[in-house]
Amino acid sequence: MGSYFEAIGRQRYREGFPLPEILYGVLLAKKVFHDAITQEALLSSAMEIYQALELITLIHNFFDQGNFNITRGYLEELYAALGKTKKFAGEELKQFFFTGSFGALNARLA
Repeated sequence: MGSYFEAIGRQRYREGFPLPEILYGVLLAKKVFHDAITQEALLSSAMEIYQALELITLIHNFFDQGNFNITRGYLEELYAALGKTKKFAGEELKQFFFTGSFGALNARLA
């Protein structure tokens, strides 16, 4: 799942989409699922309510993890694009891109 969303982030960067717009799109998709479950479900028992809450939690976790990986892929692609311009020295890029949990970016910054 992570590599799928990272690829989306990289692709959206190359297509010129602003990162906040991408993340907002994912938020809207998550909201559609959440609203469908809460508005269309007829929850008549405690078990059904528990199952609906569990499903909502899974959906939120899925989309939140997606946003994380989209951001990771987007920033990795941005870093690569900036590096190709030769406008910034490697040390300058390291000041703006923190290593943290960015997979491929960590290898490039090392």
